[in-house]
Order: sequence, then C-alpha cells, then structure tokens
Amino acid sequence: RDMRVLIKMMFPEIIYLLGILGLFILFYAWFGCVMFVGTEEGYLYFPSLPEGMWSLYISVTTANYPDLMMPSYNENRWTALYFFSFMVITFFFVMNVILASVVNEYDNAVAERERKRRNAATDNLKKAFALLDSDKKGRIDRGTVMGLFYILNEDFPEFRTLSDDETKLLFAVLDKDGTSRIS
Repeated sequence: RDMRVLIKMMFPEIIYLLGILGLFILFYAWFGCVMFVGTEEGYLYFPSLPEGMWSLYISVTTANYPDLMMPSYNENRWTALYFFSFMVITFFFVMNVILASVVNEYDNAVAERERKRRNAATDNLKKAFALLDSDKKGRIDRGTVMGLFYILNEDFPEFRTLSDDETKLLFAVLDKDGTSRIS
C-alpha cells in the first residue's frame, strides 16, 4: 500500500521527465531516419519513425548501443557524433535526472511519513495525558501513574511486566520537578 502511495506521489514528475526523454528519442529518430535513408543503418535500425524510436529507446538502456552505431560508423566516422550526442543527452543526462527525481521524491515521501508519525505520536500522548488528568489541572499524580502501571501489568500480557522498583524508577524519571506529579 505504501508503494502505491509513493508511486502516486512520484507519477507527475516521472511522467514529465519521461516525456522529455520521449521528445529526445523522437527528435533523434526523425533525424536518424532522414540522415540514414538508403543506407544499411537506415534499413536495419531506421526504416520508419517508430522503428527508429524503438532502436534508440533500446539504445538508451545500452543493450544495443555499439551494434546500432557500427554500420554507419564503418561508412562514415562523423556519424559517431550523432550517436555520441544522443547517448550523452539521454543516457548520461536525462536518465540521471530521472533517477535523481525518483530518489528525491522517495526521500520526500519518507520524510512526510516520519512527520506524520511524529505528529500522531504527539497527538496520542496528549490524548493519553488528557485521559489520565481526570481533574483537568494539567498534571497527573503518582497514584494515577502507578494505577496505570498496575493495569498494564495485569491486563496486557504482551507488555513486559514491570516490577514495583521499576515502576517507581520510571515515575521518578517522569517526575522531573520532584513534586510527585507529572505535568
């Protein structure tokens, strides 16, 4: 469930960046179809715009990079500039921006989840304090806290049982001003 929420939060930013990647692939595929028309490269990898886009998309993953470039490179070494510029822009720049965006959105989601957890813990502590402060004076006396520890020891076996000495020590830590009350 958390992953779905995280993906939902990242979706607009990722779609935007994938759109930019798609535009680069579209432009370079069009340019490749025009530049390699009538060559071996054109027949193999750029026979049409969709085929050229597919070949370049696979090239972004570096699965077919040297194979894609070699037929035209063997004919004319200057075609390496086309492929080199494509790889620099898409693989080394756009893909890194996409990765950075994913990491950034993930970090933001984790920070937001932690903030919500802290707020929920603070709210729960305030509610618990309000329940224990039955006379609404803004403080809890020693008897109430010791009664709470007794109830926790008796009725909730999933909590570790606290001895009398441990409960007194815990209350002493909570009673910072030594008035036998927690405020």
